[in-house]
Amino acid sequence: MSDLNQLFQEILEARGFPLKIKEEEDAFIYKGRVLIFEEHQVDFALSISKGDSECIAQIVFNQLAYLPERAERSLWLDGLNLLNLQHGLYYYFALDDDNRVFARYVTRVSQDLENLFFILSKGGYIVERSLTFLTNHIISQKEKVNHE
Repeated sequence: MSDLNQLFQEILEARGFPLKIKEEEDAFIYKGRVLIFEEHQVDFALSISKGDSECIAQIVFNQLAYLPERAERSLWLDGLNLLNLQHGLYYYFALDDDNRVFARYVTRVSQDLENLFFILSKGGYIVERSLTFLTNHIISQKEKVNHE
């Protein structure tokens, strides 16, 4: 196991933040689930490439929301762009080819694994606040179109 992954696993254990861990050829994958909006569970994954002193880390929150009507794709993309420009904090939000919203954070990590843990641990809060913003934006834009 690489030194950085060992250190990160020690942080997870010390903080009582259990995640499923899978070792792959080039990286360790940490998987978990977070509850947002009291009833919506979101899966997330963190990958940390193998390295002793430096590596690449990526956090992804999947399937945050689903665009039910393809005709509204541009409205959602406008909302996501506005979210990223005005409220972007650590994560960026995007719409994939299957019309699902996801959030991603990518960084280079050396010894500052506490900062990576902080960004991971705040992910659920950031996702919840961002989805609230996106929902309110889409609703207000639809109302504006309906009143024209």
